[in-house]
Amino acid sequence: MLTNNNNGFTLIELAVVLFIVGLLLAGILTPMATSVESSRRSTLEDQYNDIEEALIGFAIVNGRLPCPDCPIGAAAAACTAGVNAINDGIEDISNAGIGDGCAVGVTTNAEGNLPWVTLGVAGDDPWGNTLSYQVDEAYADADPGAPNPTTTPASCVPNTTGVSFSFCSQAIITIQDTGSTCGTAVTNVASNVPVVVYSQGSQTATSCNELENTDGDTTFVDRDYNQTAATYYDDMILWISPFLLNSRMVKAEVLP
Repeated sequence: MLTNNNNGFTLIELAVVLFIVGLLLAGILTPMATSVESSRRSTLEDQYNDIEEALIGFAIVNGRLPCPDCPIGAAAAACTAGVNAINDGIEDISNAGIGDGCAVGVTTNAEGNLPWVTLGVAGDDPWGNTLSYQVDEAYADADPGAPNPTTTPASCVPNTTGVSFSFCSQAIITIQDTGSTCGTAVTNVASNVPVVVYSQGSQTATSCNELENTDGDTTFVDRDYNQTAATYYDDMILWISPFLLNSRMVKAEVLP
């Protein structure tokens, strides 16, 4: 007598097994992804501590903040004429620093890559992207002599020869708690900010909050990590207040 021994799994049994495996993987991978993200954000906070010290140290030695490094795709003539190398981590100065100072940017603000080689720091964030950098050009003016008159009027005294800014210089960068197009009241976290370094985190700009940091103007958003779609925010911002910069310059006897 022949018998039919079926030792395999039925489709229903396979589906149940796969469902259980999926639940187990989700229970393992989700906390793991959260842990990795937290670790990367902590690493960037440490990087920012180093970058802040490097920027202040550069200002103490040179009497100004560094210009940005020309980023990939930069259209400025000073970036494309072979005078300044693109994306090499070295600050790019226009016309030997006479006039507007930086090779990339507009009249008031210069934005590009963090000049990581010039500063001697890491130039990429933990997600593998080059850190972005914006500086008020008057604070990065390489001209010798008195501070830049654009943000430091003649009535602003004392002026220190060889330093591009003074106590009453007015920088143009503003830090907000939410994006201007988010439909909620905006509160300024800080104004008169001379320099900002920022990372877009694991995800490029998608929400009204993050788009504020990539639109090329002088307004930035700094807020807590948030994964709600409409107001998503995983950017990480480093900004240096004029009070901190000035106090460190005074302590080093560079100002006034």
